Amino acid sequence: MSPASPSPASPAPARAPRALVAEDDPAIRHMMAKALRADGFTVVEVPNGRVLLESLANLLLYGTSPDTALDLIVVDLHMPHIDGLHVVAALRGAEWRVPVLVVTADTRPDVGTMARRMGARAVLQKPFDLDDFRTAAMFYSRCA
Repeated sequence: MSPASPSPASPAPARAPRALVAEDDPAIRHMMAKALRADGFTVVEVPNGRVLLESLANLLLYGTSPDTALDLIVVDLHMPHIDGLHVVAALRGAEWRVPVLVVTADTRPDVGTMARRMGARAVLQKPFDLDDFRTAAMFYSRCA
């Protein structure tokens, strides 16, 4: 009897992509989070930019870099406490590479240009088509 050849190791299951969604309007925040979850994301929802930055700081306190813990950050441009542009600037200043998708109701063309220059991968104008949001999230996240 010959010894059985070892079976090839099963590949480790890929982890679900992870997103952090910061939006001060609860209905919009839940809608975006629900869409991301439908696409397989694990989602953390926060109500503003301050809580988003606190969440990122907590990751660092526990020894995890946001660059490895998250695949996407979705941030509203205008929120109380700390707005989306300040979040994008803080991420860039810290040299974090987490892709950022900005959503905004601001119709000024320079706002989207400024967000992109600061490091946002894309800017979606509210009201946006949910399929466009889902496509952008999948494309710009690290799970693409």
